[in-house]
Amino acid sequence: MPISVLKPFSKLLYSGAVVTATTNSGNINFPADIVGGAFILDTGLGTGTSASLDVALQVSPDNGTPWYTFSRFAQQTTTGLKVAKICSFRHSNVAALVFTVADTGGVLENNMPQTGNLRVLCTIAGTNPSYATIKVWFIGWRSGGGDF
Repeated sequence: MPISVLKPFSKLLYSGAVVTATTNSGNINFPADIVGGAFILDTGLGTGTSASLDVALQVSPDNGTPWYTFSRFAQQTTTGLKVAKICSFRHSNVAALVFTVADTGGVLENNMPQTGNLRVLCTIAGTNPSYATIKVWFIGWRSGGGDF
């Protein structure tokens, strides 16, 4: 009996060097056949007084007019860090839930299904904050990879 194979998919969602102010990646269109994967945050050293970096993943139901945060990484300070989070783009049998969502404030996980339109929001705060590098990658799986 053939085994179904998922095709790998990777994309650099955001890349910034010497980032000193809040910024975003702009609209990122994902293929419709993405079933899930890992978002990876890779930050360089941060400098400044009380420097902080909040990285939120956002969805748009209408290609980019409003953006809604569905997930956040833990807040970064001045230490370089690499963090990953796994998410599914397809949910079934998910119980209803109510939660408050903000663009900053630490780790956020929820069961919101992701649309094909995503963006990365980087919120930087502090006195003279600067981050040497900020990169956000997505490494995922596409359905329909065929059988072998």
